[in-house]
Amino acid sequence: MARYRLIINPNTGNVSFGTISKPKIKDRSGRDIWPEASLKADIYLFQGRHIGPNKGFGVEHIWKEHKHEIQNTSFKNTAEFVASIVYHGTPLYYEIWRQDKLLRLLAYKHNTKAVLEFRYKKPYGYHWSVVTAHTFLDQRRIREGRLVGKIC
Repeated sequence: MARYRLIINPNTGNVSFGTISKPKIKDRSGRDIWPEASLKADIYLFQGRHIGPNKGFGVEHIWKEHKHEIQNTSFKNTAEFVASIVYHGTPLYYEIWRQDKLLRLLAYKHNTKAVLEFRYKKPYGYHWSVVTAHTFLDQRRIREGRLVGKIC
């Protein structure tokens, strides 16, 4: 399906935007919340799909939700914008407030944020999918969650 077409990282020429290895995500008793997430997994940006406001993933969703923000930057396209946030050394925060069954990490760089979701999809296996990316106007909302690691 076209929505699962991998987008090339414009900074590296590879399909991976980085890797996440063993984020420290534990419950109050110190047990791993998501043992599968302790696996080393690549970060992928898919063509994606936009379903509606705050619903979707990948390039299609990011462009439809945040086109005006990206156009106000020096980036030529969504992949460049994502690559400016998701790269080696970017700190990762666990999205503590989520009540659903999804494991999401937040990658922050300056006044921008990318949401990464841990997924399993054939033929990619376990991986992190870029759900969305956007800028912040309200600096108080930056760095929500608990620091759990960095992008490798």
